[in-house]
Formats: sequence, structure tokens, C-alpha cells
Amino acid sequence: MKVRKDEFLKNMNVYNLNFSEAAEKMQISRSYLWEVLEGKKQPGNKFIFGLKLVFPNEPMENFLEI
Repeated sequence: MKVRKDEFLKNMNVYNLNFSEAAEKMQISRSYLWEVLEGKKQPGNKFIFGLKLVFPNEPMENFLEI
């Protein structure tokens, strides 16, 4: 599974968030957020749950490539 970085960044702009704010709202570290977006780590359950916390009105399939 891979995160669609472009979609994530687009929504960060829509929700007016920076990386620190997004990570805090997702309840994950900034480094983990960065590693997932760069493809160095796979998104786990905590990351996916965090997506729903920070972008509650967005469908998850917009963010994830399976």
C-alpha cells in the first residue's frame, strides 16, 4: 500500500495545515509522516486512522493506492 503524496499535500493546503499540524492531528510523529509520504515506510493502521482524524470528510481511497 502506498500513500498518494500529491493528494495528501493538496488536502493539507485545503485544510490549511503544515506538516507539524497534520502529524499532531494524526497522532503520529512528523518523521513517520515524512517517511510514509516519501515511500520509505508503509502506512500502518495508526497512519490510516490518522488520515480519518485529520481529513474526516475525505474518502480514504483518495489517499491510498493498494
